[in-house]
Amino acid sequence: MTVVNDTPRRQAVNRALSALEWTLVESDRVELDAGNAIERSDGPAGFIFVTTGVATLWVGDRDGIEVAAGDLVFFPRVHRYRIRAQARSSAVRVSMVPAVSGRTTVDTLPAAMVVHRFSHHEPQVIALIEGMRAGWASSDSARLGDSVICSRIGTMVASVAVRRWFELGCAEAGWLRQVQDPHISRAVDELHRDLGRAWTVDDLARVAAMSRSAFAVRFRDLLGRPPVAYLAAARIELAKQMLAHDHVTVTEISRRLGYGSDAGFSRAFQRHEGASPARWRAARRQSRDHLV
Repeated sequence: MTVVNDTPRRQAVNRALSALEWTLVESDRVELDAGNAIERSDGPAGFIFVTTGVATLWVGDRDGIEVAAGDLVFFPRVHRYRIRAQARSSAVRVSMVPAVSGRTTVDTLPAAMVVHRFSHHEPQVIALIEGMRAGWASSDSARLGDSVICSRIGTMVASVAVRRWFELGCAEAGWLRQVQDPHISRAVDELHRDLGRAWTVDDLARVAAMSRSAFAVRFRDLLGRPPVAYLAAARIELAKQMLAHDHVTVTEISRRLGYGSDAGFSRAFQRHEGASPARWRAARRQSRDHLV
């Protein structure tokens, strides 16, 4: 047997996976009779593991994907999905929030990563997924440290899913080059640590220890958009996460994200989402886990 020396490639994958760290938000199990469906509008990152049955999954505006018992779907970012059972089905749903240190890797991943026959490829992980709902601190019977342990399990599941996605040849050409650039990674991480700061391209170039022109070109090449557009989109994504919590006011969100006024924030949100923050929040509240 010939052994191929792919140490640089292996090291790059290791660096990408080591940057992924997640905090568990919630975990539950859903049961659907044939023909029934469940939707989530702009849910957080996380994954769905189908435990029994067969269903059709729609993510955003993509065509439906058939998923069956043993399949796992990983959502690296805020997303919108609908799942409808073809036969009586059940699934474990896990919602997570990515750590700031992993933003560069997260932003290079697709909106949804489907790993068919995940239970066949990664059987040692399945028992941990099944135990996440029981281990999530949602009752007085939860053990000390369950939330921390479940977050680490979630991190492991996400990392295994990304590795399998890469091994199956689903990654776009140049993906590793995007996640291993230390200069751009450093700038992106700093940007996400303080999205409310009035960042300029010069500021970010200094963080990256690059000239302004070289930084702007490399940033766009690796992340697919200019730094200013990336910042605007990142602010809106965080705003959507904050709007999901009914107790956070639009004014609080506007101030935290560095907008000069509520009106300025509302205009920026409208451009990205096609609705004002208040209308978006109301629509999300109506569609949250809506059974149809």
